[in-house]
Amino acid sequence: MKSELQDIALDVFNICLDNNIVLEIEWIPRDKNIQADELSKIFDFDDWGVSDIIFKYFDRLWGPFNCDLFADSRNKKVSRFFSKFFTPGTSGVDAFAYDWSAFNNWIVPPIYLITRVINYMLICKAKGALVIPKWKSAVYWPMIVNHLTYEYKDYIKDFREYRNPKSFFIKGSDENSILLLSNHLTVMC
Repeated sequence: MKSELQDIALDVFNICLDNNIVLEIEWIPRDKNIQADELSKIFDFDDWGVSDIIFKYFDRLWGPFNCDLFADSRNKKVSRFFSKFFTPGTSGVDAFAYDWSAFNNWIVPPIYLITRVINYMLICKAKGALVIPKWKSAVYWPMIVNHLTYEYKDYIKDFREYRNPKSFFIKGSDENSILLLSNHLTVMC
């Protein structure tokens, strides 16, 4: 009854067909499968994305980007992407398990990962565009701005700032994502 689920079922069927896998499916009542039922209720509050128009602008400016970190099959901007959970087409689960230095990355991380992203970019000498809120009180802000001169650090080659970026984002499953409510945004290369 749901086309998205039908598409996923067909993908699973084709993968099984291509790899000589036989699935034996058995329905288990919810009360007999408590663990799987709880896992099905996991909600990704960081499920949002950047609009295609905005992505194309930055892809022309600082691209072409060839890897989208922290994406999923619905909001990916390029064919190579890393996701939080398994999703069709992902190049891998957990972007931090991979070396980013071989790519020009499009990086739109969840808020709670921004500090880790900046550290990881520095460690593996990654390049790309990082989209973050301009929150001067955030723990990551001193990592990118010199507190004496208030200028961006030397490893940031270029940046764009946006006030009230209403058409910047597209909604995912969470209508009230904290980043969708942000009123000042920084994109840096």
